[in-house]
Order: sequence, then C-alpha cells, then structure tokens
Amino acid sequence: MPEYENLPILFAIDAAGVLRHVDEVPNGLACGCTCPDPKCGQELVAKNAGEKRVHHFAHKRGSCEWSVENVLLTLALGVVRSAERMAFPALDYRDAMTNRNVVLSPARTLRVSSASLESLSGRGAPELVVTCSAGGTEKRFAVVVCLLHPLKERELEAIASTGVDVVLVDLRASLRARKRAEGKHFDRVAIVASYQDKRYIERLFLDESCPFKSWASNSKRASAEVESAKRMRAWQAEQDKIEAERRRREQERERAEAERREILKQQLAEQRAAEEAEAARRRAILEAEEAQRLAEEKAAAEEAERLSRIDIMEQVCQQERQARDPAGRRWVKCEKCGKVKPVDEFMMYGGAGRINLGTCYDCGRE
Repeated sequence: MPEYENLPILFAIDAAGVLRHVDEVPNGLACGCTCPDPKCGQELVAKNAGEKRVHHFAHKRGSCEWSVENVLLTLALGVVRSAERMAFPALDYRDAMTNRNVVLSPARTLRVSSASLESLSGRGAPELVVTCSAGGTEKRFAVVVCLLHPLKERELEAIASTGVDVVLVDLRASLRARKRAEGKHFDRVAIVASYQDKRYIERLFLDESCPFKSWASNSKRASAEVESAKRMRAWQAEQDKIEAERRRREQERERAEAERREILKQQLAEQRAAEEAEAARRRAILEAEEAQRLAEEKAAAEEAERLSRIDIMEQVCQQERQARDPAGRRWVKCEKCGKVKPVDEFMMYGGAGRINLGTCYDCGRE
C-alpha cells in the first residue's frame, strides 16, 4: 500500500476557491469541495459525522499522493501572510579547517513583505516563496515542506538555480522522532492530522526554536564553505611545503650521514690497512731479528762446538784426567780408528796410563 493512502486530509478547496476545514462544510459530497492539489482536483467526500475516526476528506476516486503537502503549504501561506513575518533557522557551515560547525547567524525572525506558492522544483507540491526585508534590502527565500516525499538533489538544484536560498521543513524527521519516542503507541494518522492544525503551522513557521527546520541551500553558507575550503587548501599547501622541506632536509641529512659513514668506512679501511701493514712490517722485523738471532746462536753453537771439539781433542791426548765437554759429557778416543766419540759408544775404555783411550763398538766388532 502506498505511503500516502489512509492519511487524513483536514482541508479542501470549496467552490469559491477558499481553503475550508472538514468541520466547516456539510457531510459527504454535499461539501462541494475539491482536492487542494491543483494537479488532482478530484471531488472530495467530507467525513465529519463519525466519532471514532478523525474527521477528514476522502477522495471520491482514490487517494491523492500530494494532497497533504499541498494542505500544509496552503496553511503556511496563510499563516505567513497574516503574521507578515517568518522565523528562520540558525545558519551554520562546516569549517574545513576544524571539521566543526561554525554559526554564521542565529535563528531569527524576518519581516515578510510578500508570500506566494510557486513551483520552482517541479515537485508535486509547490514551494512557499517569501520576500523578506533585512538590513534595508529584500531577499527571496523558498520553503520546502517534506512529509511523504523527500527533497531530491535535482529538485534542490532546480530551486537554487533561481537564486533563492532554500529552507527545508522536514516533517519526515518529525515522524521518525515521534515513532521512536511513542513506540507501539505511535499513531501516524493522528500525527499527520495534528500537522494540519493552524496552531502547529504557526509554531512551525513563526517560532525560532521550532525543530525540523534547516537550510537546504544558502548562498552565505556556500560562500563561507568556499572560503573555508580555500583556507584549507592554502593551509594544506603550506603543510605540503613544510613537509616537502622536511623531507628535503631529511634526505640531505641521510645523504650527509651516508657520506659520513662512507668516509668513516674508508678511513677505517685505510686504518686497518695501515695497521696490517705496520703489523706485517713489525712481523718482518721480528722474523728478521729472530732469524738473525737464530743464525747468531747457530754460529755461536757451531763455534762453541768447534772450540769444544778442539778442546776435547786436546783433552783426549792427555791421560791424566778425564776429557769432558762443557756439558759434562765424557769423550774417549778409539785406539784403533782414532775417532773421538762419547763414552757410551765404547765397548771398553780407561785404565792406567790410558784414561781417555779405548776401543769403540765399531772397531770392537771387527
């Protein structure tokens, strides 16, 4: 079932073109009223004799989709014209720099010099267009009332293209809020009927504190948002510049650090090479010194041995005392081969007048 069916219409247009409440006309078709939606224009049946249901008008040949919104707008037109004023919601914008809402102007009431219903968006219901005086100048505003039909983007663009700022009266949001608050006691028919009360329309359009009104489009807000976006872009460009400079300096530091590390690496390599060369030089010196020492020791040993042999040869030629070398080893001369050998290489040796003489094993085996 469509959303608009079974919703009550409390006002209709009589034969004289006057908006009439259902309780002001005869019951049934005798009311002589038609649908307040000019695109519909159906005859309406006044149902104002019952006690259980809300008194309302019913379409003779099926429900009308836009009749309720047309009723609300027609009532609003009468209220604004009669009061010659209208309450506008607070105007704010989203600051791109802080990502917060900034109030440009508080809710306020302006004097209305003229008001009319005009079709600017192509919706099934017209817009309430008011001309207001403020600061010695006049400015036109369009008011869109949404109950069953949301304001579409292309419709808003169509209105804004005429150069007027747009106020949205969102009764759809009101219905949702009432449904959340009332739960199972939510009575959609009764609530929609209450919206068609002149006192409710007066509160909606004349009371600055009334909710569900907001700016759908506003040139002042658009300008503030453009300026905010410019500031944001300028700030972002400055931040990008700062970041680029930071990255450049960081890259320079990294390059300098890399160069420093490379120089240090090279210096360390050179130092290690120098140390290794110095160590090799010192090893060569030590090896040369060691070789010289060994050569000297060898020469000394050979000389000592030569001298020792000379001394032994001299000692074995006398038979008064044993022939011994500096190490204490005893030497004996073989009487047969004439060789001087250590005593342990002799099979027999010594005796009176022949202490250092004997026969070696080699000669003894012959």
